[in-house]
Amino acid sequence: MKFIIGFLVTIGLLIFVFILIFRGGGSDAPAPETKRLIDYANTSVVMQMTTDGPVMADQNHKQIRLTVGSTESTLELFQGYQGTLIRSRSYPNNSAAYANFLAALQSSGYDQGNADKKFADERGYCPTGNRYIMGIKDGERDIQRFWSTTCGGPATFKGKPTAVEDLFRRQFPDYDRLVFDFNTVR
Repeated sequence: MKFIIGFLVTIGLLIFVFILIFRGGGSDAPAPETKRLIDYANTSVVMQMTTDGPVMADQNHKQIRLTVGSTESTLELFQGYQGTLIRSRSYPNNSAAYANFLAALQSSGYDQGNADKKFADERGYCPTGNRYIMGIKDGERDIQRFWSTTCGGPATFKGKPTAVEDLFRRQFPDYDRLVFDFNTVR
């Protein structure tokens, strides 16, 4: 009888040890909260959207990069796959305007997407249309990076692309005039 009780206690202890190992020690610490976009309002973190035009000859390929931060918003126009800067225009911004922009981006799902590394590279998708790369950057470091296309199909961005694109464009008072001759990516 002592042998059976000892055997059952040993089995119970082994099960208990396996449970502790697979649960990671049983820590009941709360999961870290995900950061809301508005939390970046008073930081150096910027929101960025790049419109990458159709795949074509290097001389004809164009990109538009819109960067919005708490102190400045910058529109940049690039030509070619190596990104030769054609035109750049910056505008002053402030933390109140940036906070409103961030709240609008949040409600448009700007932070929603698939972070699976196998879809991280948007090159080659939608070759006759535009690719939109949406990012959150702190200096050169990518905090978040998702993309979508005008062709549908695979994409990592799960928010509302049209709403996000419109929000970014509205941060630049003369957007239409500045990109008028850049019509392949409008």
